[in-house]
Amino acid sequence: MLRRTARLHRIAGLALLAPLLAWTATGLLFLVKPGWGGAYELLDPFGDGALDPSELLPLAAIQEAQGATAVELRASALGPLFRIHRRDQVVLVHAQTGTVLSPLDGRAVEAIARDAASRSTAADRYGEVRSADLTASDGVVRFAGGAVVRVGRHDLALAQSGPDTAWIDRLYELHYLRWTGIEALDRALAIAAIGGTWMLAFAGVFLLRRKRASPQPALR
Repeated sequence: MLRRTARLHRIAGLALLAPLLAWTATGLLFLVKPGWGGAYELLDPFGDGALDPSELLPLAAIQEAQGATAVELRASALGPLFRIHRRDQVVLVHAQTGTVLSPLDGRAVEAIARDAASRSTAADRYGEVRSADLTASDGVVRFAGGAVVRVGRHDLALAQSGPDTAWIDRLYELHYLRWTGIEALDRALAIAAIGGTWMLAFAGVFLLRRKRASPQPALR
């Protein structure tokens, strides 16, 4: 029984070597977070500039504000903006001219992305704009530093990512044993790893108790 348990303990240890190394190594990286400050930074499309009420249109004069559920007034790289939330959509309106700006054009998207990046705490991820492309809902702005900023053309929602973000996401996949990309198989591997860890622990405790219980040779 003792020999069989020792063999089982050895096999479980070898089988779990790769998962345990991956888990501890990635766990250490998640704890230290070396240079990860900007990878998941939330960019703000609005600046902190002061607004002059005398230069702004009254909200009642904005047709798009009729029936709105919420209205925001903020300074931006495009000037002062009303972000008007309606039941079925969000509308961007210039607060001085009343011009409806949404959906934003390429120049406006680039201006918003550039301004938000200039206020980032990790400016080295951005640099100069390399390209700006439009989809139906977003503007995609790529920077020389590798970061990509997506700007919502209708609501100014911002999202950024880069090579470091993709690398960290991959580390999370390794940490949680999502190795194959097949959900059912990854779940089975995770369950097997958890079961193997318990088996390793119980076998180790059993071997330790048997070793302590075994008679010791008499000292001469």
